[in-house]
Amino acid sequence: MTETAATSRDARLARWAASALAGSLVLVVVALATIVAVSDLPTLLREHPLGTASAALLLGCYIASFVCLNKIQKGSARSDDLLWTVSFLSAAAPLIALIHWLGPMVGSIVGLPEIIALVIHVVALADV
Repeated sequence: MTETAATSRDARLARWAASALAGSLVLVVVALATIVAVSDLPTLLREHPLGTASAALLLGCYIASFVCLNKIQKGSARSDDLLWTVSFLSAAAPLIALIHWLGPMVGSIVGLPEIIALVIHVVALADV
């Protein structure tokens, strides 16, 4: 595959992966907003400081993945493979946390867009 075709292909895959991650992020934000809405926020933060910190960390993982995918789309990086790898690891962390917090069945359902994004990452890393 030529360099231009590979860059174009990576940009398309990055756009699809970012769209899937955005869908997953929306579901996670809705779930967190629902939890905050039905609970007493100060009590929630005091009783679950680790959960609050991990939720913030997961949002950071989403941001890291979006930044990497944006760089791939723009073609402004030297090594797309490194960016795909960092984005893959950043996208996998929220899925693992969702499955841990919500159980395998509900976590997999809520994380389905995340699973789709991870499959796109694997396709991009495999250079099929």
